[in-house]
Amino acid sequence: MERYKGIEREVDINNFGFVMLKPLGAVEPLRSEILRRLKEVGDIVITKKINLSPDRAQDLYWFSGHDECGKQLSHFEPITRYLTGKDIEIVLLHNTNSTVFLEIDKLVGHYDPTKT
Repeated sequence: MERYKGIEREVDINNFGFVMLKPLGAVEPLRSEILRRLKEVGDIVITKKINLSPDRAQDLYWFSGHDECGKQLSHFEPITRYLTGKDIEIVLLHNTNSTVFLEIDKLVGHYDPTKT
């Protein structure tokens, strides 16, 4: 059993999605517009602003910044350097239809850094 909005019940982890608002998106006026659009995808469970240390930025991007052999990809260093020392905002979404990832992908667009 898990607790969600004060109600104890079983929770399907597939109904939750994680979004990170990078520095430009974590400040107004973009922040309000992004959150408005995310609310169309699902319920915003929590948001939290954090300032990333170099180690946290590298940990956050390790999997997308390295290939299957562990070799660092070209975008890893620039993105972790960009995020270091800046405020970002973490957003946790809930969608009861288990479509939260598909809906976020439609909203956010391509997540491949070479195609964004």
